[in-house]
Amino acid sequence: MPGASPTLRTGASTRAHDSRLANRHFLPLAIVHKKYGACSPEWERTIGAEFVRFTPSAGLGVYAAHTGFWAAFVVARLTGPVQGRIDQRGNDATALASRQDSAAHSGALVAAHGVAFAVLYAGLGVAVFGRYSVALFRSQPIAALTVIGSGAALCCWALLYFRSWRLRAVVSVGHELATTGPFRLLRHPIYMGLNLLALGSALWVPTPMVCLSFVLMCVAGDLRARAEESLLLRTYGSAYERYCARTCRFLPRLY
Repeated sequence: MPGASPTLRTGASTRAHDSRLANRHFLPLAIVHKKYGACSPEWERTIGAEFVRFTPSAGLGVYAAHTGFWAAFVVARLTGPVQGRIDQRGNDATALASRQDSAAHSGALVAAHGVAFAVLYAGLGVAVFGRYSVALFRSQPIAALTVIGSGAALCCWALLYFRSWRLRAVVSVGHELATTGPFRLLRHPIYMGLNLLALGSALWVPTPMVCLSFVLMCVAGDLRARAEESLLLRTYGSAYERYCARTCRFLPRLY
């Protein structure tokens, strides 16, 4: 075509090149075509530069957020709760286990949660150290940090009111049923806090692998929650039935 640039691609070649470039930068093809039209080496250099100016690679900020989350979790676990320090109100707050028991497949369910975390941190590593640019909107890291911070606050709040916390779903003699603090609203605030950690990570680094880890985290948390509820029902009987009747598993008034 007279006057056309020799570097211009058309047809199937252009579409394939567009897809590769858009996938490399995690940029929707609609934005590629609307702003830049045809493909050329100059176009590729321009879109790459503009995209990096818009939002750079995920960077180490997401790791700093995770470090803060786990540091707060450990501090809350080590410092709280102290016997008698927290007001335990409600008839079911003093329900104590009279025998030792454990949830079915509790070890396997902890391992399932571990798989979700492995996928999460593998996905973050690929995105951060592979220096992928991942952009949805300009305040994306701030929004993600807010979600992760909310998860940390929820976990810490729960640990202040949960005297008998265990990694596995095991109750021993004297295990106390927690019904105050965040447990007035949610039966499993710690699992919900972990879900928020994964959600914030997926918002910060919305790659397929990190988004998959959020789904796995929710599924694993739900399976563990259901197993623990069966255990607690066997342990506390009608006291736990009354507690379940007035609370939700993860989302107040929803689920």
